[in-house]
Amino acid sequence: MNDSAAGRSSQSPAAGGGPDGRAFAAGVASRPSLLLARIGTALEAAGDDWLAPSGLNGRDYAVLAILTTDAPGTQQELARLLGKAPGIAVIAVDRLQEAGLVERRRDPADRRRSRVVVTPAGRRALRKADLLADDGLSQLLPGLTVEERDVLYGLLSRGASHPTGETSDG
Repeated sequence: MNDSAAGRSSQSPAAGGGPDGRAFAAGVASRPSLLLARIGTALEAAGDDWLAPSGLNGRDYAVLAILTTDAPGTQQELARLLGKAPGIAVIAVDRLQEAGLVERRRDPADRRRSRVVVTPAGRRALRKADLLADDGLSQLLPGLTVEERDVLYGLLSRGASHPTGETSDG
């Protein structure tokens, strides 16, 4: 999409937003909240392309990752963990079930509920998507080494693991 007539660049956020060819304008790069938001936008924009060889899109990837790691007991809980409306989670699960990547099984503790379980094919697709996403992230952040990306991930993960409103600053 070309927005140059409106004074906006048509480049993706990671493709050279600054006037001197920097990936991001100095006004964004010098402010952590703006930089993280811009990187998130770039990840979302590129994610589906990166993941295409796995047969997944970004939402599929997130659903499989949450189901595999967090094992939510209900689709309602899955929706909460996705940060999406329950109807969106149901549509995503339907798509993954049609592709043979998940199954709905009756919960033995409560026969009225269905649990969503990742199939072996779903685990394979998730592993492939993990590799593709890691490769894409290295393309998005070419100035960081693997070790530096690991440190960044560790810091972001630790920061995001605190309950809302709680900080490590005391």
